[in-house]
Amino acid sequence: MPRVIAHDRSTVLLEELSGVKLVERPELDDPPLILREIIDCVRVAYTEAGMINADLSEFNILTDGRSVWLIDWPQAVRTTHPNSASLLQRDLHTVLKFFRRVYRVLPDESEVADYVVGRRATLRIRRAGPAS
Repeated sequence: MPRVIAHDRSTVLLEELSGVKLVERPELDDPPLILREIIDCVRVAYTEAGMINADLSEFNILTDGRSVWLIDWPQAVRTTHPNSASLLQRDLHTVLKFFRRVYRVLPDESEVADYVVGRRATLRIRRAGPAS
């Protein structure tokens, strides 16, 4: 989590993060672990803060290969929003599709959704074998 450097009533200045956007397809030592970090961030936002990003994609996830940061939250909605379920589903689908395509990580979308909202305590993420 970036450290707050200064703030006033409507502005927060955070330290600079040293990661790159996931859309740049950085070389990851352990893509399933990075995906798990992303999913855990989404789960914390949902279960502890009552928030859904509502625009999550590879364009607003930063990573340094070990840690992840979800950025760009202006479209975020509360979990009580009338469209919260479909917005969460879209966020998860977008990220999981990217990981399937680029890193060959094969999570089950419904299991991920159940984990994020707290209906499931554990989550297994596997990686596909080499492409043939």
